[in-house]
Amino acid sequence: MLSKAARWVTVLSLLLLTQCGGGSGIQITPNPAVLGPSATEVSPIQFQATMLMVDGTTQDITTTVLWSVADSKSIRITASGLASVRAGVTLSCGFATTVSATQGLSSGSATLKLGC
Repeated sequence: MLSKAARWVTVLSLLLLTQCGGGSGIQITPNPAVLGPSATEVSPIQFQATMLMVDGTTQDITTTVLWSVADSKSIRITASGLASVRAGVTLSCGFATTVSATQGLSSGSATLKLGC
């Protein structure tokens, strides 16, 4: 039997996980995402973020996460998860970077690469 203090710690931990994006982490799709079909025809990619909640359901959190990209000099990403090549940037074959989504203590990442 758990002590009263241990029960409170358990309850507060579950509340913290729920309020801070708790669950099994953020899943980003598509992963990998391929810009393409070539270096001269690069279309934007729409990412989607979902979270597996403590109760086993999934929730679309695309517009509530903080999106970032490792190579922000080449790629920009909007608050809604739309990634595109920055104006004036030419990507070379083999280009790849990481796109991340963060909410509270949870995060997830996906690979974004150029299809050549």
